[in-house]
Amino acid sequence: RLRASAYELPALPPAWPWLDAEPPKTPQIRVAHADGDVEVRWNADPEARLRALYLACGDRWLLIEVVSGRKPGILVTAEQIKKLAVRGLAVSSVDECGNESERVVKMF
Repeated sequence: RLRASAYELPALPPAWPWLDAEPPKTPQIRVAHADGDVEVRWNADPEARLRALYLACGDRWLLIEVVSGRKPGILVTAEQIKKLAVRGLAVSSVDECGNESERVVKMF
């Protein structure tokens, strides 16, 4: 029950600026559309411990998924796009100290 209510949405770890305040490089992404789905891929970056995927839903941005920096990409399904009325997406990199890079934004 706790997982279902307290951890409904993903979250990024807090930054530790006293250890390192320098954010990682902004990711370079490629977006491909196929059958209503959107595949997002990014270049490898050893500094990126995590990648954060945000979706533009209506007039706000939602953090939808936080994945390992080693994962080469992510798929946003047509079902998600329709259900959330997605207008675009953004990806950022997060280093081991929780510093988040600038977001790369792609609007549909």
